[in-house]
Amino acid sequence: MNDRFDIGSLAADAVEWHSAAMPDETQDEVLLKLEEEAHELYLFQDSSEAADVLLTLLIWLGRAGYSPSQLLQAAHDKLQINHLRRWKRMPNGTYHHV
Repeated sequence: MNDRFDIGSLAADAVEWHSAAMPDETQDEVLLKLEEEAHELYLFQDSSEAADVLLTLLIWLGRAGYSPSQLLQAAHDKLQINHLRRWKRMPNGTYHHV
């Protein structure tokens, strides 16, 4: 795999770019942007919009002091928990653990 596709390098580059381009954006504002990007992903459902979600999440993560490795570990841990949960379909079509 090419190093330029390493998630750690991508995260560092995204945080560096964001810090220079939008130095006064707060963590809460980054989360608002994440919400906007997630809505665009819902509307357009393409990989470019998914990339915006990922980049915005990596920016929030880095600014909050977390590493991509910590995110991946947390995701792995959460998946293990989800395997043990029971799930119920909600009226809107999503599933929630019960």
